Amino acid sequence: NIRKLCAEIIGFNERSIHYHQRLGFRTEGVLREHVLKNNQYVDVILMSLFNKEWKEQKSKIRHMIEGMRV
Repeated sequence: NIRKLCAEIIGFNERSIHYHQRLGFRTEGVLREHVLKNNQYVDVILMSLFNKEWKEQKSKIRHMIEGMRV
């Protein structure tokens, strides 16, 4: 019974951002230069997925996840 699931992703992690988008997460905002990584401040991308959005595409996501199993 989770209403909203939130994720924080380091801005340069394009692979993780794309993966979350495929799961149905949407970008809510950017924390600019929020964390220090390798002596450089980088952005953090804020993403979320609401329960109602999950229910709308659950079967599509389940099929995608099952296709990833090795």
